[in-house]
Amino acid sequence: MNCVTTFNNMLRRTINSLLVIPSAVQVQQARNTFILKRRYPLRSMKLYRLKDIAHEQESKIYDLIEFKSLAENQKPIDLILTSFVEEVGDVGDRISVLSYEAYDKYLVPGLAVYATPENIKKYSDLTETKSKVEYSSPYVPKTLKYLQNYLLHVIMSNDNQWTLENWHIRTAFRMNKIHLEDDCITLPELTIAGPNPEMENKEFYVTLTINQREKVNVRCRLHLWSANANNNLVDSETFNDPAEPLYPEFQEVLDQLPLPKAVAERMQTRN
Repeated sequence: MNCVTTFNNMLRRTINSLLVIPSAVQVQQARNTFILKRRYPLRSMKLYRLKDIAHEQESKIYDLIEFKSLAENQKPIDLILTSFVEEVGDVGDRISVLSYEAYDKYLVPGLAVYATPENIKKYSDLTETKSKVEYSSPYVPKTLKYLQNYLLHVIMSNDNQWTLENWHIRTAFRMNKIHLEDDCITLPELTIAGPNPEMENKEFYVTLTINQREKVNVRCRLHLWSANANNNLVDSETFNDPAEPLYPEFQEVLDQLPLPKAVAERMQTRN
């Protein structure tokens, strides 16, 4: 008897522990509306019979007619940013977001305040409190970070003479789904011309201008391709290997750029 009691107590504690919601799990009520309709008409059951069990189960089947979510009816809330928010805006900019997004992303972290008449007047003149670095667009910081960590593979001919020009770089970017104009590209002062087998998988850099304002250096690698398999020097297996600069003069600028993630991982595996 004691063994049975002990087992029941252990089982009860185990079940209770499973039913307790962990503290890391946040439970939030959602006020939604579901409009349902019975799929089968409800029948009256005067006497309980085995054949009526199927009808009883049918009475529990519903079809969803309409679903109304509280989020769909929410109106945007006007806020004023109190600090720079990447891809959103700078100090003093007015934004309009849904209430749940406004609370979680802006009001609680202290990144914005309600656009009340008092706050509008308070933040109307923010020349002194604006961030020291002002960008031409809210998307520029993320774009700069992405390009600084980017590795552009520039494939040139190993059969014909060439001199690297802006349109070569534009084409290489376009092959990687990055579109820009030739006037956004600035090549190094040293002329890069080929083909030369020693250039294969060597690095150089180009400078891109964003919105005619911000500038960023992008790491590039040169590859020599040929339709003749004997002259084709492109080896995709070495694309992420550590590489040397095309000219020693490029070393200083390349050292200031972060290593691409794939290259850094390859170096760690080799070490």
